[in-house]
Amino acid sequence: MRIAMLTVCAIATAYAAEDDGAYVIKKPQRTIDEIDRIYADMTAVRYVPPSDRWTFLPRTRKRLLEGGALRIVMLGDSIVNDTSRSSWTRSAR
Repeated sequence: MRIAMLTVCAIATAYAAEDDGAYVIKKPQRTIDEIDRIYADMTAVRYVPPSDRWTFLPRTRKRLLEGGALRIVMLGDSIVNDTSRSSWTRSAR
């Protein structure tokens, strides 16, 4: 749930424009306290995952259940970029 919230925060953040029109994020745009305040006001997402969701991800499931490092690779367009800029990895406590 926090990932979705952080994505929204990233979209509403101020950016520094470079000469070529590109935006370069040079530091985190939100503090953990700001993220927690925004998250507290959000309506909870209700989702029931399909029962076969782990069929093709047995090692990922094991890693999530038993602990250990998990590498997340995000490929895509501006939505992935906004997710990355949201600093969602900083929210892991």
